[in-house]
Amino acid sequence: MARRPRSCSRRLRRAGLAGLVALVSALAASPAIAADAADRLDRERIRSGVWIGPSVINGLMQLRTDAAASDTSIDYLPAVDLGVELWPAPEIGLVLAAELGTGASITVPFEEQTVAVDYNLYRFEAAGRYRWYFGPRSGAPSLMMHGGLRGRYQTVQEQRPISALVERAVVGPEAGLSFAWPVVGDRVWFRLGGRAGLPFFVREPGDDSGQVAGGFTFGAGLDVAVRVVGGWYVQLSGDMYDEELDFDGDGTRASGVSGARTHDRYLSGGLAVRYAL
Repeated sequence: MARRPRSCSRRLRRAGLAGLVALVSALAASPAIAADAADRLDRERIRSGVWIGPSVINGLMQLRTDAAASDTSIDYLPAVDLGVELWPAPEIGLVLAAELGTGASITVPFEEQTVAVDYNLYRFEAAGRYRWYFGPRSGAPSLMMHGGLRGRYQTVQEQRPISALVERAVVGPEAGLSFAWPVVGDRVWFRLGGRAGLPFFVREPGDDSGQVAGGFTFGAGLDVAVRVVGGWYVQLSGDMYDEELDFDGDGTRASGVSGARTHDRYLSGGLAVRYAL
C-alpha cells in the first residue's frame, strides 16, 4: 500500500491549526464587535441628553367680550431654554423642559391709547415618552407618543386704572405624536411633532376674566441637532403654542367683563448646546 507523503500530512495539520486559531480569534472578537454594535445602536437612536441655550418668544394675546376687545403683542421676549431627556430603556423615556423669560416691556392697549408695562413668561413641560422604531437598524426612524403636563405662567405689571392684561397661570394634561429621524447616524438628527391639551388649572389672582368654562391648547415643535465633537451637539429648536379659554360670569379686568374669551398664541425659537449622556 502506498504511503501518504509526509508533506501532505503537514499541510493538513497546518490547515487544521490555522482554522482553530481563526475560530478562537472570532470567538474572542465577538464580544467586542457586539459591544461596538450596541454602542452604535445607543448613540444613533437619540438617547439621553441635557441642553441649555438662549431663545426668543413672540406672541399675541387677545381678549374678546360683548363690550370690549384688545390685542396685545409680544415682540422678541428673551428667554433661556433648558431641559433634560432621559431614556432608561430604548423605548421608554422622560423629558423635563422649561423656557424661562427674562422680562421685557410690552405695549398694552388702553381705550384709544397704549401703555408700556413690564411682562414676563415662564413655560414648562413634564412628560413620559414611548418610541416605536421602523426596523431594527440603528439609524431607523421612529414614531414617538408622549403624554404629561404642560403649563405657563405670565406676570405683568399692574395697570391703572384698568387692567387690560392680567397675571395668569395655566396647567393641563397634554398628549402628542412625533416623528424622529437620525439623518446621519448620531451626527445629525431631527424631530417633528404635534400635540393637544386640555387646561384644567387656570388662575388669575387679583383682576380676572371670570369663571373658567372650558378651553383647549394645541401646538407643534421641531428640534434639529448637529454633533460638533464627542457628545456635544448644537440644537436648533422651534415651538408653537396656541391656547383658547372661555369664561362665564363677570370678571374684574378692563373695568368689568362678562362672558370673556381669550386667545393666546406664542412662537419661540432657540439655539442651545446639548450634551448626550
